[in-house]
Amino acid sequence: VIFGIGVNLAHAPPVEGRATACLGPIPPESFAWALLEALDKWLDRQAREGFAPIRTAWMAAGPAPGTPLSVRQGDSFIRGRYEGLTEAGALRLLTEDGPRSFHAGELGEV
Repeated sequence: VIFGIGVNLAHAPPVEGRATACLGPIPPESFAWALLEALDKWLDRQAREGFAPIRTAWMAAGPAPGTPLSVRQGDSFIRGRYEGLTEAGALRLLTEDGPRSFHAGELGEV
């Protein structure tokens, strides 16, 4: 599995049309270890209890239902309103063409 994230540890540069935040100052190594420990905790919980607790935690902390979002897949942008996560972990958006599920893509605000 490969995933990428960006985290501002020293300062948050301005990005037009997007809110930014900074978590630091935190040494990159400290943050990396904390992130790996948190991922390990959730992976262990998933192994014991399945995906349901992860979905519940995401639904409590993620976007509010109905939030306008976009998913970029290559050169394609799909816009819709957030409906949550499926039981398998796919993002659900209500689009102009109806409900759609996404397993991969770059998520953004509309």
